[in-house]
Amino acid sequence: MNRENILKVADAIENATLAKEQGLGFNMPDFFAEDRYDPTGHDHTGHECGTTACIAGWTVAMEVGKKIQNMTTTEIRTTAQRILGLSDSEVSDLFYAYGSLRFIGHIKPKEAATVLRHFAKTGYVDWLILEEEAA
Repeated sequence: MNRENILKVADAIENATLAKEQGLGFNMPDFFAEDRYDPTGHDHTGHECGTTACIAGWTVAMEVGKKIQNMTTTEIRTTAQRILGLSDSEVSDLFYAYGSLRFIGHIKPKEAATVLRHFAKTGYVDWLILEEEAA
């Protein structure tokens, strides 16, 4: 696991860095989606960007910028896995929100950042910490 990169992605998502710099919004179900192709890809950054991406998409966009537009979902997933130093099971848990009690499309940037920081600290992807914080 690459803790430094995980924390960089957490900060970028929470601060909406790519929304401001590249017009890239946040939505967990979308590795990368443009509104014209996916009208359900609502941006949760508050910037109403026309293009959204999940944790994996943000990870890759931080490294390759707008070149992400030419990448397949598989390329985005495997590139993000390499950048963050994830195992296959961590990819499933983190990118698909396995173990979360929330609908993946309702996960907000701050919540994703919380899970990323917890993962960097503990080495364990735990979406249930969001429920513990809400209680």
